[in-house]
Amino acid sequence: MDMFLFFGFLGLWIMLLIWPFEIILQYIPFLDHEPFTEFPPVEVLVSLITTGVVLALFNLIMGVATLFTSPLLSNVGFSLVVPLAIVSDALIHQKSFDILYIVGTLLVFFGFLFMVN
Repeated sequence: MDMFLFFGFLGLWIMLLIWPFEIILQYIPFLDHEPFTEFPPVEVLVSLITTGVVLALFNLIMGVATLFTSPLLSNVGFSLVVPLAIVSDALIHQKSFDILYIVGTLLVFFGFLFMVN
């Protein structure tokens, strides 16, 4: 499948199906929406832009990984982010974790190895 065709149809479906719900949610009275009165501080703006760029890159990499492998393999591979974050917190920040976190991390890791082989 062509990557540009895939992302084109993905954008088309999002524009046609999800965008109207955003407009409807803006006018629901019990949802409290604050009006846009002032520009956010620079720190908040930099954080929002950084988050947007990182998420856009993640979505692009996820799409490419899905096209080059299979959806199952790419999703399980990207689910290794959580166990790797736990390992990095333990190594870098010397944070200790409960036994359930360690067992869950090992289950995800060995499940990925089992699926690849």
